[in-house]
Amino acid sequence: WLAAREASRSPLYPLKKLLDRLGITRKKLNRVLGEKRTGKLQLQASHVDWKRSAAFLGTPFGIRINLKGRETLGLVEPERFESLRDEIMIRLGELVDENCKPLLARILRGEEWYDGEAPDRPDIVFQFRDDRNYAGFAGEIGEEDIFRAAPHKSGDHRLDGILVAYGGNIKNVAEELRFRIWDVLPTVMHLNGRAVPAVCDGRVLTEILVDPGQVKIDEDWRRFRGEKKEVQYDKDQEEEINERLRALGYISDN
Repeated sequence: WLAAREASRSPLYPLKKLLDRLGITRKKLNRVLGEKRTGKLQLQASHVDWKRSAAFLGTPFGIRINLKGRETLGLVEPERFESLRDEIMIRLGELVDENCKPLLARILRGEEWYDGEAPDRPDIVFQFRDDRNYAGFAGEIGEEDIFRAAPHKSGDHRLDGILVAYGGNIKNVAEELRFRIWDVLPTVMHLNGRAVPAVCDGRVLTEILVDPGQVKIDEDWRRFRGEKKEVQYDKDQEEEINERLRALGYISDN
């Protein structure tokens, strides 16, 4: 469902490289062209043939249908959305490992996993069956083997994590407690003497505190949306950030 360009590079690729050399970032282009036009140019400069691509990997564990009217270069007609999603989910369920066991433990529709109406949520979410480190971006476009087991185990995203807390108001907890990741922010805010915004989904983890005190709730949660500040970086700072992202494998020259 994802097709590469017949030519290895887009005709717009040299323009993209030139803009990079001139220090013209996507943020700067947004100011001139607007986010929609800038996003469209970026996609057109990629190695993906969007005119022949019906779906793509939006996150390491989530697939998006290239839906017309929603995606920037949408291809799939709305009436075909559900049948295509079902088809992809069935094919995902047929994937097996080298021992012929199912590769995936769960395959869900995005709305079954995520709450709310976030516009960028995946249409299909999947979870690997075991704790092996599979790379969703390892396969080349058009290859049959899209998931490859890494030769060694390294840091990666997992469904379950560990909470480590230490300090004067943290008590020694002998029993096993289970929390949710969105409980961390309200707890940190409470420990720093701040009221917890009512918009937060999580709660203060009072069971790990020696003196929980009174949890204060800030009902004026709309104010937090207005506190966002835009950070400006100079050219050297942007290049340093880009180099770090390249070293981590998040971006490349392609």
